[in-house]
Amino acid sequence: MCFLSQKNHPIEYFCADRSFFNSLLGELQRRSNGVLDQLNSSDLSNKTESVLGIPNPFRATGKIKLIILGQDPTVKRKESRYSINVVLNLDKPNALTRYIQHICQEFNVSFYSNLYATNCLKNFFIQPPASLGGQFLTKASKFWLPLLREELEEFPNIPIVSLGQPLLRVLSGNDADQLKQYWGYQSSSNKGDSKNFKYLDRNILDRPIFPFPHQPSIRKVFYTKTFRHYVAFVLEHMRAAG
Repeated sequence: MCFLSQKNHPIEYFCADRSFFNSLLGELQRRSNGVLDQLNSSDLSNKTESVLGIPNPFRATGKIKLIILGQDPTVKRKESRYSINVVLNLDKPNALTRYIQHICQEFNVSFYSNLYATNCLKNFFIQPPASLGGQFLTKASKFWLPLLREELEEFPNIPIVSLGQPLLRVLSGNDADQLKQYWGYQSSSNKGDSKNFKYLDRNILDRPIFPFPHQPSIRKVFYTKTFRHYVAFVLEHMRAAG
């Protein structure tokens, strides 16, 4: 049985008594600590922040219909990291939460009932990985991949939306991957060409992944104008896949 199964006990994430929810996360936290031990014994140990805990995944109360996959929890402002208890800070009202809620709305799923969100790399680093070298994310992700695969096994055939270009490159194994190309980028227009929309079919998770820009980038004109058209493409793919 999957260690995050809720078959017999629906989870009320936002309830006052979260003891049962926390018990479901116990095994995931134990396994995550094991991965942290491996990182701390590797050549990446001087880049790993071991003092901070690992944020919990966000799990809605009902049947999961959409997975959001983030990169890692390391925000730029070090002081802010201490208040991150849930992946992507989705337990707090902020711009990123509103963006994820908007994605859910466009996918016709409920943020509070149908969403599961987790990170590819679950621990904090001393700095955001973008400042730690071009291959750092790829190297660190190899430690977390077996656990991430197992974590997501509970949700077969559920679409995965990944956030941001650096994560896309980790998932695809291609350091030159451009997110805008998946959204039908054409230099002659500020909107993507729907005939050239695509998703990440070959990747380290061996399941379809739909790359979305992270919250700040969605404000760019290209992504704003293309957003609903790409969502329609994803929904059509989901219908075709059954």
